[in-house]
Order: sequence, then structure tokens, then C-alpha cells
Amino acid sequence: MVLTPVRSRLLLALLWVGFAGCIKPKPTPRLAQPAEVRAVYVMTYADRPDVTGVPDSVSDAISTALGARNLQPQPADIDALTTPYERKRTTQDRLELLAAQATGEPFVLLVEATPRYYSLLSGRYRWDVKLRATIAPTGALSEAHSEDWQLSAFLDFGHQDHVDALDYSAQPIADRVARLTDRFLTGYDGASLARAPSREPADDDRAPHPLDPGAAIYFVMVDRFHNADLANDGEVDLDDPHAFHGGDLQGVTAKLDWLQDLGITSIWLSPIFEMRTEKFHGHGAFHGYWVDDFGAIEPRLGGEPALEELRGALADRDMSLFLDMVLNHVAMDHELVTQKPDWFHNRGGITDWNDPEQVVYHDVHGLPDLAQSNPEVYAHLLDHSLKWLAAAQPAGFRLDAVKHISTDFWTKYNADIKAEAGDDFVMLGEDLDGDPARVAQTMRTGKFDAMFDFPLHFALVDVFCRDAHPGRLAATLFADRLYPASVGERREGLVTLLDNHDLPRILSACGNDEQRVLNALRFMLTARGTPSFTWGTESGAQGATEPDNRADMRFDEHPIGTAMREWLAHRRTTQPLTHGRDVLLALGPTSLVYARVTADETVAVALNTTQSEMKLDLPDAEWRNVDTGAKFRAPLAPPGVSAWSAPINLPIPAHNVDVEFRIKDAPEGELRIAGSGPELGNWDPLKAPTAGAVRLPRGGAFAYKPVVLTDGGPQWADGDNRFVLVGRDQIVNASFR
Repeated sequence: MVLTPVRSRLLLALLWVGFAGCIKPKPTPRLAQPAEVRAVYVMTYADRPDVTGVPDSVSDAISTALGARNLQPQPADIDALTTPYERKRTTQDRLELLAAQATGEPFVLLVEATPRYYSLLSGRYRWDVKLRATIAPTGALSEAHSEDWQLSAFLDFGHQDHVDALDYSAQPIADRVARLTDRFLTGYDGASLARAPSREPADDDRAPHPLDPGAAIYFVMVDRFHNADLANDGEVDLDDPHAFHGGDLQGVTAKLDWLQDLGITSIWLSPIFEMRTEKFHGHGAFHGYWVDDFGAIEPRLGGEPALEELRGALADRDMSLFLDMVLNHVAMDHELVTQKPDWFHNRGGITDWNDPEQVVYHDVHGLPDLAQSNPEVYAHLLDHSLKWLAAAQPAGFRLDAVKHISTDFWTKYNADIKAEAGDDFVMLGEDLDGDPARVAQTMRTGKFDAMFDFPLHFALVDVFCRDAHPGRLAATLFADRLYPASVGERREGLVTLLDNHDLPRILSACGNDEQRVLNALRFMLTARGTPSFTWGTESGAQGATEPDNRADMRFDEHPIGTAMREWLAHRRTTQPLTHGRDVLLALGPTSLVYARVTADETVAVALNTTQSEMKLDLPDAEWRNVDTGAKFRAPLAPPGVSAWSAPINLPIPAHNVDVEFRIKDAPEGELRIAGSGPELGNWDPLKAPTAGAVRLPRGGAFAYKPVVLTDGGPQWADGDNRFVLVGRDQIVNASFR
């Protein structure tokens, strides 16, 4: 097959694949005929055994929610039940007592709310409301559905009490009762009020794990996304790129349909905790990474009620949530710096970014660096993290500034969070480094579940935006072997990206060349890992530096968004793109061919960056060109996909081969071949092998450069890095000059 010569053309040939439509929100279950439910809503107390009724605002809001589902609540006599309820302290006991009071209602509903005063913060009195709701068939309490939540209420006056806290929380309570009821009613036959025959849930019914094959993560900088509540704006200036612009959590909730239509399955929020709101030497604070109070949600963003609303809306769509945890520092000029000086390293700013001690223990850009080894600091960070784990019930934490905190902290913190949250909870680290060996080492020693794949990001930008050698991509993909063995076994452990809020937007990085961006996007969505996107990429966002790369979201249709939607759908429904093992097949100065292979089908990915034709040697099988839809056979030997790929994808290191490096014009001294991978010293000249025959794994791709060890230090060869695909190139001729 010949690849049509189009600059940076990316061809994808797929064998026997299908496609699926976009995910739709689930409809609200509603019974076909009205049904009564015996209901009681009680307020309990954390410090005494009293049980009382709830404010009318709570019962009215719940009644409205139940009515939308064709349920008619029949309130129990709270006065008659108060004393027995004080004696019956467990939910099961209370449920049985309620069922005994029923007079023919097919369902019972118990709502228990426990308000507790928490703290005085910034002039507001915060109460926590522990909420449990339980619904069951009256005659089959063993089939009860129950769920717990924790809400927060912010009151204006110190004399306000438990009743005021519940009154504040009336609608959030009703929303949670409604969602529990929806799950309970699913499967009921509306005419007979009997459950339909049970079945195992289909794959589409299960909320996906955020790193499952086919998943996609979307980063929202909340202030820059969408403003749905003008009342919480504070001071905004849309003409000032460093000012707040009014985006809030309600705005994220309002735009979930947009994101789900793209194929997004998880939302990663920028830090939403109470933050510095004043500029610092002209730089804006809107991004949220200058945290003032880790224990509260920023009011400008909607506070805790808006977070609860968003969490519920995500659950309704089987989408998940990542919270951005800032554990390295606090906002500059924070009061803790003077109140608790021993909470900080106090070693000044970083002056040498190559000094590992400074990177970990000094201030990053003037931000006071927390001393996480101090037990009080560790307890402060862990306690608040566990609080948001319970309150927001995220699927994972995105962990900021990983390289600026010691791995000892990460090992302990990650283990403590996982002990509470469970094995499926995702600890996703951000180590902004382009070296796969370093990122892999951080992942392994820090016990992270996943890391952002900055090495692949930089390779994508270099190849697609700057016309670098395609070996940049090949060597990065082959470096997957350096990561912990768990990567790729059950769920992907690398999160790929085109750009983010700390990097130039991909469209700007590619010189506003839309086709280059589309090619980079398509390549990323054929690669292993879980793809992630930054707000606005789908709408053609631009910006090479801060704050331009943090501009407001535009909800505009754009070719990049169309391609995202199309290729995320391809990815979800094409098994090799989610489960295939990589096989590198050909590499040249302007070309790369690799395949993602499963037992039954294969995706071949071919990159040609020149105007010349490129011939693809495909195995004898039926292929389909995704660009044109045309089907064809490639009558080439050897037959069959497995026979084609097996000789290349041999185990490592059992099938190492000798690669002869012949370097001419080298200066006097000891000539070595340094490069990517432990076989070439991971770019350390002192650990690199001498030139000549070097044992390398067959099928591997390496970046390398000749280097001569002299008395004056290492002398590197001129020019860019060179690349070799072992198995295709057994003799490598190169010049030092």
C-alpha cells in the first residue's frame, strides 16, 4: 500500500472495526402509576440522643422530588415516633419501626440528618450535615437502598442552630434523596410495582473507572470555564487576563452535556479550595493554586453546595471527578508563615533548578514551601484530604507539583489515602519532566497509580509542530518498559496530553497550523494511555504563555472538537486502541510505522512527514482505511497479523542482538554511545557503553548520541539526537560531526 504524500499525513488502517454513537444521559425513572411511600425525615444530634422533625423546607423539597417520580409521600406521625426513635438508634431498627407504621404503602423512606457545628471562618459559621437516606419495599426491607453523604451549610449568625443548618441544606438533601430513589426505582415495573427479573448489569450500565480503556479526562480551570451564578462573582474584570472572570462550579455542572458529547468520562477540576484572590506583583490568583484554606471551598466558585450539585450531576451521567490537591505550598503572605514558622522549610527560592535539594526544599516562585515531614503539617494535609474524600467522593486526586515534595511523603500519603479510599481510587501525579526514566522512577518510588505522560507530550510537540525526527515518538513509546509492571496490565497508568495550563496551547505550539494539531491529536488517540484534554482545546484555544494560555472557554464548534469526538468514539470501539500491545515496525528520518495488536485485529499507524510516497508492507488481511473508508487486501507475505507482528515483539532481554555503531570523525578519547534506556546509560556518559557492538533488545527504539570522554569532560557529537530501531538497523553508520 502507498501512503499519499501529504505533509505530516497520519494514516490509520484498521482491521474489522465498528463505531458507536455518543453517550446520552440516563432519563429520570418514573413510575407508570402513582405509588405511595410512607416517609419520615428526622433530625438527630451528635451530642445527645434526641430525635426531632426537620424544617418544612426539607420535607417540601423532598416531596417535590418524589412527586417528579410519581411517588406520593405519606408522612409518618413524627410525634408518635419520636420516643421510640430515641431508643432505636440504628438505621435498621428505625426502618423496621417505620415499616410497622405503614398502612398499605408499597415503599418506606427514611431520611436521617445530623447537623454539627464545625467552625467560624471568614465571618461565616460553618455547619456539617451528615445525611443518610434509605428506601425499601415495605414488605422486603432486605432490598433497601441506602447511601450516606456529608453536606456543608454556611450560616450568617452565631445564634443560628441545627434547624437553620438543615433549612440551608434543604435542596441539596432533596437532590440526594432523588438520586437514591432513581437508583432504587430502576428495574421496577410501573404497572405492578414489582421488580422486573434481575440481571447482571451490562458494561454500559457500570460507571467506568477513570483509567479504564476508552476513558478520557478533561481539565477545567473553574474560573475560566463558565459563569452560571453571577451572585458569587465578587470582583471580576473580563478585560484583564489576570483577574477573576466569574466561572464557577455551577457553570461546570451546566456544561456537562457538552463534555459528555465529546466523549469525556472524568472531570479534573483546578483547585477549588479557598484561595488568595489578590494579585501578586501583577500576576493573577484566579487559577486556585495559591491556597489560603484547604478546609473550605472558595465562595467565588460556589462553595460546597455547588460541589455537591456537581458531584450528583456527574454520578447521574456515570462520569467521575478528580480533585486537584495542592500539598507543596500555601499562598504567598499566608498567615501560617508567621503563626507557625516551623511548618515551612524557610530556605528561600530556587536558584538552581538542577539541584535536587533545592527543587524539593526551596520555595517555588515565592510560594511558602511546606515542611511535610513535620507531623503537624502531615496531619493537616491528610486530614483535609480525607475530609474531601468523604465530602466529594471523587474517583481520584490529581497531585500537584510532585517533584517539589520528597518521595518519602508521597509513599506515606498515597498509602494512607488508598487505605481509606480503596484500591480503585486513583493517585495521579504531575511530574513535569520529559525523561521517561525519571517519571517512571517517581511513579515507582512514590507509589502513584498513574502519571501524566509529559515525555510523550514533548515528543508529540517536537514531531508534529517542529518537524523533529519521528524517532522521538518511537523511543518514547518503547520506554514504556521502564514503568512499573502494573502499567497497561489492567488499566493504563499513563495519562497523555496535548497541552495544559502550564504549557503553550497545542495550536500555538504548532504555529496556528490546524492540520498539525489534528495529526498530533489523532496520533495521541491511537497511543496507549488515558487521554486528557484541557478546557478549550476542542474550540481552538490559543496562547503560548501565561496568562494567554488560560483564557476563557468558548463553546464553539471547531474542527479540533469534531476530531476529538470522532476519534474518542473510534478509540472506545476499537479494541487494539485500548488493549493492543505496541509493535514498532519501521522508522526513518521522516517516517514511522507501528501497530497496536490484539489476537483478532490490528491497527497500523503510519506517519509520513514528507512529500514523497511511502510504501507500507502490510500482512495478507482485509484492511480498511479510516480516512476514506475504503477496504482492501494487502497480498503480502507473511500471511496473518500474528505472523507479521510476532518476530518483532520478542521478550526483553532474552532476545538482545548486537548493533554495530560505526562512528567516523570522532575526536581522540574514549568513544561511547549514550542514549535512552538503561542499555545506553540513560544519557549518562559514564554509564554508556563504548562504541562498537552494543547489545540492545530487538524491536526496541532508542535515541542516542556519540560522546567522547576527555580530560576536560564529555564532548558530545554535533547536531540533534539520532535514532535506531533495533531489528531493522543492525549496523549504524554515523558521523560525530
